[in-house]
Amino acid sequence: MASEAAEDYEAVLEFVGIDRNTLTADQRAKLKAFVDSHKPGDILRVRVYPNLDTASDDDVPTGMQVVYSPNARVDPTTIHDNLFQVLAVAEVVEPSPAAVEERMRVMSARDKEAAINAAVPQYADQPYAASLVKVGSNKERAPWTAELGGPGSFAGIFPQLDNEDHRQRRYHVAARATVARFVQDLKAALTQTRDNVTYGDLLRRSEWSSRLDAGTRGAKRNAELLMAQTAEAFGVGTEFRQQDLSYCLPDGDCAPPERVVPDTLHVTHSIRWGTHEGQPAVLVSYGIVPAEDCLNLTEEKFYVVGNPHDGIAVFRLPFGDKIRSAAGVPADTGRRAAVPVATKMAASLLEQRARGLTWETKAIKGAAHPDLHPDAFRSTGEDFRRAMKQIGWDSERHVEKLIPEVVKIWTPDVKRT
Repeated sequence: MASEAAEDYEAVLEFVGIDRNTLTADQRAKLKAFVDSHKPGDILRVRVYPNLDTASDDDVPTGMQVVYSPNARVDPTTIHDNLFQVLAVAEVVEPSPAAVEERMRVMSARDKEAAINAAVPQYADQPYAASLVKVGSNKERAPWTAELGGPGSFAGIFPQLDNEDHRQRRYHVAARATVARFVQDLKAALTQTRDNVTYGDLLRRSEWSSRLDAGTRGAKRNAELLMAQTAEAFGVGTEFRQQDLSYCLPDGDCAPPERVVPDTLHVTHSIRWGTHEGQPAVLVSYGIVPAEDCLNLTEEKFYVVGNPHDGIAVFRLPFGDKIRSAAGVPADTGRRAAVPVATKMAASLLEQRARGLTWETKAIKGAAHPDLHPDAFRSTGEDFRRAMKQIGWDSERHVEKLIPEVVKIWTPDVKRT
């Protein structure tokens, strides 16, 4: 029986842009544990990508796409806390790049931190939650406040060197966020129901599909509101903004805020319909942007989050069969090793890696963010670029980078009250 189980585990794995022989013992063990926690036949395929992250002993691995049978029962513990997460980017169009650069130059680090902290809370007193959403409607029962909410979230201003004039910078507003409270409400509802909810039920039955729609819509709006609040805090403008008209009380007495319409938006964690060997299946993506979304991009830019210190890499993905056959593209680089237990760093190193970054506990003496540790993440260096080339990146195309100027990052030291 043990050999059969091992054979079944290996049979469902598919490696995309990564050599299975490079997996560590910990990665193998956690992938096997994930597969073995399901009934035979529930999982049709597990696609493993170069951003595979098994660092956490508590969370589901990321950097993979799981193909489920529609008849597979949903285990709430396999729904990631970052479900619905999006990465949104919009270029700053006013004032001029030179004016933004001068504004950033004259602002003190303390003023920048104060502005971004006021604009971007890690947790809100009234976040987007299931209790606020009217099923089947875009209206909310009460106003809510945008927040970072989930691990790995951030919002801020990112400069990028112009391709044509390398002395000139272009600025962007970017945010990566989800609706953490709403995700917890979804998991609680799945845990408490007496029904054996399947993945097909999640997408077919209105009582569940409406929750997924509300979560996807809420995460997108949450990130766009954070972008608008960040832009307002630093007096910059993007090409398109719109009122968040969903943000109204039942009696119509509301003053809807504005949100930025991003130039590019990637949904990085999702549950949606797909196919497997010509039959309907359910795709659950953990830190992977499905190929369908990549092929629908209006331009070839694809954003990959490196780490807070290194910012966001911009790859040029030509549309084609490689992406289609890969079924998805990594949304980040993934962690390189276990989350550092000891986060103390030399003051000079911490100062260097934290430049332009702030978080809720930065004022606490000696506090060091674990995501700033040099060993916390892979880089978008040679190994990752080689993997991206296998997936579809044309290595002759230039890789650009958005570097943090002033960015608020989520920190695990702060708990929701």
